[in-house]
Amino acid sequence: MVAVEALNAAIACHVDYLNPDWAGFARSAKDLRSLAVICILQGGGGLSLWV
Repeated sequence: MVAVEALNAAIACHVDYLNPDWAGFARSAKDLRSLAVICILQGGGGLSLWV
C-alpha cells in the first residue's frame, strides 16, 4: 500500500509539472491514481477478511 501511495504522489508531481494548468489528461491521470489506491485498499481489506 505504501508503494502505491508513493506512485500516487509521483504521478501527481509529474502531471502538475507537465501542465500546471487544468487539462483533461491531468484529471484522468489523477482519477486513475485514486482508483489504484482504492483498489489496493479493497484488496488488502478483502485479504485480511479472508485470512
